Amino acid sequence: MSLKIKLLSASLLFLGLNVIAQSLPSISYKNYGFENAVSKVESVYYNLNKQPKEKSAHQFTKNGFIESSLTENLQEKTWLLTKSSYKKGKLNKRIFQSNDASVNKKHTYKYNAKNELEKETIIFKNGQKNQINFTFENGRLKETIAHKYNSLTTIKYFYSEQGNLYKTTKTLKKNNQPDVITNSFYLENKEITSYVEPQSNFKVSTYLDNLILKFNLTEDEKTTERLLKGMQRFNKEAPKDNLPFGLESYSNQTLQFYSKNKDKLQLTEVVLFEYITDKQNHKIAYAEAHIDLNTNTIAGIRFYKTTLANGEILGNTAYEDAVLHKFQDMLEAVKAM
Repeated sequence: MSLKIKLLSASLLFLGLNVIAQSLPSISYKNYGFENAVSKVESVYYNLNKQPKEKSAHQFTKNGFIESSLTENLQEKTWLLTKSSYKKGKLNKRIFQSNDASVNKKHTYKYNAKNELEKETIIFKNGQKNQINFTFENGRLKETIAHKYNSLTTIKYFYSEQGNLYKTTKTLKKNNQPDVITNSFYLENKEITSYVEPQSNFKVSTYLDNLILKFNLTEDEKTTERLLKGMQRFNKEAPKDNLPFGLESYSNQTLQFYSKNKDKLQLTEVVLFEYITDKQNHKIAYAEAHIDLNTNTIAGIRFYKTTLANGEILGNTAYEDAVLHKFQDMLEAVKAM
């Protein structure tokens, strides 16, 4: 097994938790998976020698909008700061600043008469500009077109009769290269399967209470045929909200298949979570562990301290051996699958 371990630089755990199919800028605490308004989220990432490697702080406004995010790599002495400003309740500008000034950039946002996002312009320090255009239909995001220096990326969104996202198609065009078309499928707003047309690079994801597992499909004709038939059925039933399973049952079925057919699915990523609950019994992630599948060991743990808008504080960023032991037990259960 192989896995590329990476720090979650300039990101939040709750982004990873929700794996939301999101091409619109995330601004509200709800976009980040919280049910109650949040004031601040802090985190520290430790290696298994209990040495802090990275820390971050994310501040929200009184209206529940993300205001600033600061991520610092303590080993490399690097940092990234993002500041967001709003106008009439809409994201107006987002500034990215780094210790490496050459990567600094500014994002600006334009809205149509319906207050729907119409255009995002990205201006880099060297003067280069990228642009993303957004199209809506019946209040839902229908298409995004991203213009970059040497490429054009178009994403189309497909919704069920009840308005649930079930599919996206992404077309990447580059000069003098064949188009790359990626189909992705969603359950409960989380990506479960994707592949590149006509039939390559199949990926599968599962989501359970305390873990996310991701797989690549090996080059096996029968398994590929089975997966394609499943996606054809999904394409037929999902638009009518007539699927006979939800995300949990899908994930359990996928794990059962993996446990019996480990030669058909290659495990590429394992993320473990530990939760605490607020006074209203809402679950909030407190710790996250990424697994190094080269050694089948925990690569490191990130601890979170969340301050809600009502002043309630959940978790802390100090290292806890008890959490490590829980993650080790969870990892053993994954190995036993």
